[in-house]
Amino acid sequence: MIFSVLDHSALRRNSFLGLLLSFVICSSGLLHANESEDAKRWRDFMQQGSHAQLIQDLKENIKKGLLDQSPLAQIILGKSLSATGEYAEAEKVFLNGFQTDPNHRDYWALQQVRLYLTWKKHDKALGAIEKILESPRRSLYLPTLRLMLKNHFNSPSELNLLYSFLEKTLDQPDWFFEEYDLAEKFIKVAERKKVAVPFEVTVKLWMNPDTLKDAEASDQKIKGEQQKPSGAMVVSRMKTISRLRLDMYLIKHLPTRLNGLSKSERAKLGEIYAAAMHRERFYTKTLKLMKQGYFTENFSMPEDRQLYWQARMWRKKKDEGSMAKVVEQISKKYPSSDAHEDILLEVSRAYKGNNNDEVAEIWWKKLLKNFPKKRSGEIAAWELAWYHYQQKNWKTSLKYINDGLRNGINNPEVAAKFVYWQGKLAVQEKKQERAQRIFNNLLSWYPNTFYGMLAQRTMSSLVPKKIPYKQKDYWHDNPPELQANEEKTELEFAEFVMAAGDGNIGAKHIRNLVDLKSPKELIWKSSLVLDEYGEYRSLQTIVVNHYLGDLKRIPIKDQQVWTFAYPRPYWLDVQNFSKNAGIDPYLALAIMREESLYQADVVSPASARGLMQLMPYTGKRVAKIIGLKLKDEKDLFNPKINIQLGTSYLGQISKRFGEVIQIAGSYNAGPGRMKEWLKRFPDRDLDEFVESIPYIETRNYVKRVFRTHQLYKAIYEART
Repeated sequence: MIFSVLDHSALRRNSFLGLLLSFVICSSGLLHANESEDAKRWRDFMQQGSHAQLIQDLKENIKKGLLDQSPLAQIILGKSLSATGEYAEAEKVFLNGFQTDPNHRDYWALQQVRLYLTWKKHDKALGAIEKILESPRRSLYLPTLRLMLKNHFNSPSELNLLYSFLEKTLDQPDWFFEEYDLAEKFIKVAERKKVAVPFEVTVKLWMNPDTLKDAEASDQKIKGEQQKPSGAMVVSRMKTISRLRLDMYLIKHLPTRLNGLSKSERAKLGEIYAAAMHRERFYTKTLKLMKQGYFTENFSMPEDRQLYWQARMWRKKKDEGSMAKVVEQISKKYPSSDAHEDILLEVSRAYKGNNNDEVAEIWWKKLLKNFPKKRSGEIAAWELAWYHYQQKNWKTSLKYINDGLRNGINNPEVAAKFVYWQGKLAVQEKKQERAQRIFNNLLSWYPNTFYGMLAQRTMSSLVPKKIPYKQKDYWHDNPPELQANEEKTELEFAEFVMAAGDGNIGAKHIRNLVDLKSPKELIWKSSLVLDEYGEYRSLQTIVVNHYLGDLKRIPIKDQQVWTFAYPRPYWLDVQNFSKNAGIDPYLALAIMREESLYQADVVSPASARGLMQLMPYTGKRVAKIIGLKLKDEKDLFNPKINIQLGTSYLGQISKRFGEVIQIAGSYNAGPGRMKEWLKRFPDRDLDEFVESIPYIETRNYVKRVFRTHQLYKAIYEART
């Protein structure tokens, strides 16, 4: 039986492999006195890639009976045997584990699949997959299995094997045929065999294209089918094509698929079609079609939605008069509609983005008047307050601040912003006692928000020296124990998988296991496991759903909940490279957290890569400056390289801009833009400068980085 690291938190290691091996020892019954020596030796073997030495060591201990009760030790042995090409020996280990370890049988079968694919025994690999499909946990493995089948079955003989296997899963088309390449491979073999392709396969191909070529080819195939796709299938396909931004194809293709659809389905397609027309700048054509009744007749699009799109098209055509007339129609006929709220918000932001604040004010007022208690009304109240603050209309600014607070704000960060500027306005009006009272309330209610921390920096003479935290007992101060039940069994399974090196699979199992209604003991133990194995991105999901509200207001003490939210991954590298770059390592961690949530393989929509989200050209330029040779862009996914380049870039920026807000803004928007903004707003206080940053994304980014940096320092520097 595995004795979980849930009960051995002292086993934390700087190295994941060290943790894995110490887990093996604990789970096999070794005395703690032997732990250090064995764990160090095994860790060195794994880090050096010395699989042969590790195999020898494991076999010797198994012979002595020290590890024969440890399934995890057997897994490591089998993986090492496979890595050294000893496939027959690895097969024996994996087959024995499958027979003798019922708690992890599906995971043993996954090892068999990997082994057989490496060994080029594709028929056996498919047999092992069939074992996995018998497991209640099959959905956990399906993405991995789809990828394996897609990448490893390509020759004619392999495709024939794949066809026979997939044929057995026709009653469950969602398992494999949602992967376009697998559906395509199945259809090609079926056509070669002159066998009829089931409609369920063809329609899955049709619904899930990856490229324009796929979309066109799959449509030709579906046209030959007697059975027609359902309305839901049509909507699904069009959403996929829209997501791929194949707009010109969508504009031509979508109208051919409207027959037989329900009114609501056609309305959904109308929204997709209008959005594509908008992106492709067919403003005049869309307006003409709407005037002719095309969207009413073909899409059953409600009038309020048509008016919404008309207003957007007129705005893009820069015809403000026509736009205003359409918005007035919406206001009169559909005052409480989403269309009314959406268009008011969009127009307001557009005028502000064009630096036409006076006109934007008119639209913000309309938005606040019509939707005072909605999120958009909250935005409008702030924008009006900020506009009048810049005009030094203190009383009017305060009126809108109070309106926003009176209407109710659920988000602590947003509420803290309103309270902070309420206090700042009191300062501007030289009402010191009122300002002190307001800032005292801010630090009592929202001490760990950006604005709570900003107040301690910018209003140090007005805030209390000691933060007046509200006294309250929080459940995570004394978390309950997880009792033996099915949830504990599944959590231990996830832990086993992560200890065996499959962090993504184990973390996904925990994400499936923990939801908003999960018991607190499961939430806490799941957090411990994810933290222990460095699955920080998944851990942040739990943090957001279960701890974040409390973290805005609780004291920063030596509590594990803080390290859940603000861990220190790759800490030795972060320290060393930050020192070389002349920056605070906690600033590097703050950037890493806000850029990637500690995920090394992430790619942004703008193609930024890795932990610190470096653009390829930035990575190459910085590498050249520091004399680091990059093989190709894939090197940016290497954590060590990414951290070295990211910290070096931060070091270069910090030599130009000394303030964290400015450094973060430069990292996000570029040093050139930051220089431009500083020139544009030369005499503004720090708080005023932040609110003046023109880009919403950058404005919010610098707030997050500032807050995260302050929290990192508060959490860890107090412990050293």
